[in-house]
Amino acid sequence: MKIKNLTKAFFIAFVVLAINVNAQKFTKSVEPYKTVSGKTYHVGDTIIITCPSDFSNTFVYFKSGKKLQMPIHATFTSNIVEKNQIVDRRYTRYVIKQFRDYGNLGMYAVLDKMFGYAVNIDQGLEMGEVANEKLIELYDKPELFNNEKAFLLTLGTEIDNNDVKEYLYRFNHDEYKQNYQNEFSFNSILSSKKSELIEKAKQYNINKPFFAYVKQKFGSYNFDTKSFPIIWDGNYIRLMDDQLESSISKDINNDGIDFSDIRLYFENMDQFSSFSLPQERAKFLIDHRKQPSGKINRSLYVQVQFIVKEVAGTEWMKNKNFTDGTEKVLICEIKRIDMFEDKASVANYLSTVEK
Repeated sequence: MKIKNLTKAFFIAFVVLAINVNAQKFTKSVEPYKTVSGKTYHVGDTIIITCPSDFSNTFVYFKSGKKLQMPIHATFTSNIVEKNQIVDRRYTRYVIKQFRDYGNLGMYAVLDKMFGYAVNIDQGLEMGEVANEKLIELYDKPELFNNEKAFLLTLGTEIDNNDVKEYLYRFNHDEYKQNYQNEFSFNSILSSKKSELIEKAKQYNINKPFFAYVKQKFGSYNFDTKSFPIIWDGNYIRLMDDQLESSISKDINNDGIDFSDIRLYFENMDQFSSFSLPQERAKFLIDHRKQPSGKINRSLYVQVQFIVKEVAGTEWMKNKNFTDGTEKVLICEIKRIDMFEDKASVANYLSTVEK
């Protein structure tokens, strides 16, 4: 009886080993490969390996060894160059050396023959371990938007001393603090900075593209559309307010500063109501965001690309029943949003939505 069981165990082990070895056989090729998404890769092309698709430290579709048996870590500690050196493989560029067709396991691009680095191209693209065209485009995204640029956009062609004072106080406060009590040096600075401000304002015109970082909530996964809804907190984003007016120090001539109260208004936010994500990666995201209490952290980080179409004043706000003291609204049109899991919006790219 024991001999029969032992024989059976050896037989099962042999079958499993045979299946495993057979599954890891491959056919080499240097011919171009057209992916499921339609992009064609050639030997010699450069691709970018991004981050593990399951948000861990180990890649799922980027592996090592001819049998794809060795995992590759995104970051690890090495003592080769210096002791305890942190090596980060994320967002590394590789040149395709050859292709290997592993049959049911898919087509792999060999990126390093010495170490056997290879990535499943189709799965890598779908699950985010290989940079797609939308992610690569972000290397050349528009200028970062901030409060200073918002202020410059609202100035128009007429710039007075109050504008210069506010600009100095908000964006060059050290220089303001050192001079505002000395009427001679302050007057000299106001004269020189006014010319400088006029030139700066000319750089920021209507329809100039910008991008900004925004933190947003996302809802429950829609299994029919393979997407998550985006929960926007209204169309407005407050940039600057005038609460400082009541506490700001007076300058030597007792001239207070009339501060600006500015908001952004995204008029087409409803066109960016969801973002697509493959179901498997969506599950990875939810599992990764699950806290010990069971609560899911549903805040993501968005790069919003937009243009400012118009600087609106009190009349526009009256028509919108907008009466919270805002003086100027930058009416914006969103062109594209890019979703990230990573707070710094440099890793763990998820999806792009374009108009």
